[in-house]
Amino acid sequence: MRYDKARQNLDRHLGYIPAPTWPPASDPACVTRPKLRATPCIADEGTLLSCMLTPPRRPAPKVFNLCRRRLVFNGDVEIPLPGAEVSGEEISARKPDAGGSMYVQMCIKGVSGITTAEADDIINGSGLRCNWWRKQETITPREYTGRLTATELNLHVNSYGEQHPERKGMVREETPFISMTAGAVERSTFHKTNFFHPAHRTALLFASDFGRPGDHCFLFYCWVIVGLSPAVEVLQLSEEIRELNTYRRYSAFQTEGEIAAKIEVTAPQIEKYERYRVWRPAARIVKFSREDEKLNTRYVNPYSIVNIREAF
Repeated sequence: MRYDKARQNLDRHLGYIPAPTWPPASDPACVTRPKLRATPCIADEGTLLSCMLTPPRRPAPKVFNLCRRRLVFNGDVEIPLPGAEVSGEEISARKPDAGGSMYVQMCIKGVSGITTAEADDIINGSGLRCNWWRKQETITPREYTGRLTATELNLHVNSYGEQHPERKGMVREETPFISMTAGAVERSTFHKTNFFHPAHRTALLFASDFGRPGDHCFLFYCWVIVGLSPAVEVLQLSEEIRELNTYRRYSAFQTEGEIAAKIEVTAPQIEKYERYRVWRPAARIVKFSREDEKLNTRYVNPYSIVNIREAF
């Protein structure tokens, strides 16, 4: 119903349907309201999303030049239609300037296969390092600069447990990224609701190998700096993979709420760790027991920095 109404508003905006008189004279409460006009909003795929009502500031816009696959409103705003050829100069000119905006994101990192002494060493100075650094023991700026690419990030996100196509090891052992989670929201149009995937649950599942009983696993609570636009080549900025407005390509792992740090998360950024034990009291039942928690005495609280976004 909303789509049909929006389509009618667009047709009326283009002149196919006569615009009704508004507000009606029989409605005295509407006499003082300004007259509004429908303004179409067109998605990249050519799908009409909605018609927004905005107060008129100039005469009704004229639409022309459709033969060149463009909508031109009053000759001063040009919107490419799907399939139109757009030059690189035009794309650069239309790209909004983010203004260098950044924010601090709180994250949780799940780690398995380490001892309590190694967990203590992480918060006492060594920090969280990518698997590639841990495997190589020594890496140079020249080496990791060549691996901070969109291709490597895509492999890290979507092919984490597979063989690296260009190197000897697995993808998880060869990329310079550190996967953390900050929670995610999954929207179900069928159920007409949103499903929350908390960061704590996601990190605990990964740290325990999805509930496999065994040794202890650890959760590290930390913060990183995230940019509003992709900046894979910049070491100091983490990538918010979960953000669909930034990373628009489909990923089956989007609900993991991933934040991808690069090379390392230093010890002052790690607030604490929690140690859990995984056990099965009965078949097909998994329980997690928190056995220990240790605060980092060298932790630097980021709340002196504005624009902090909490994990949920």
